[in-house]
Amino acid sequence: MKADAILYNPNDVKGKLKGVDIAVFIKGKKVATMKENYSLKILATSDFSLPMNIGLDISELGLVNSILGLIKGKGFEAHYVGKAKVIIHGVPVNIPIDYHDVLKLR
Repeated sequence: MKADAILYNPNDVKGKLKGVDIAVFIKGKKVATMKENYSLKILATSDFSLPMNIGLDISELGLVNSILGLIKGKGFEAHYVGKAKVIIHGVPVNIPIDYHDVLKLR
C-alpha cells in the first residue's frame, strides 16, 4: 500500500521528522510494519505530507474474504500504533502514534 499521510503540526515551532516505526493492525491482527527514515522539514502550525509504503499481509485476514470485501467496496478498519522520531531545536523527541482509519480499495 502506498499513501501520503497528511499530518498537521499544531505547535508554533518547526522541526524535522527523522523516522517512523509503525505497526498496522486489522481486526486485531498485525498485518504490517513500517519502519522508515526520513529527513522531512515540518513547518510550525502547518500541514505536511508523509510518504508511506506499507506491505499489507491480507492472508492473515483470509485472502478470499479480504478480496471480496474490497471489491464490494467494504473497507477494513486499520489501527496504526507506533512512534515518530522528531528533532525539535536539536533535541530528539519520540511522538506516540495511535490512529484509526478505514482502508478501501480505489
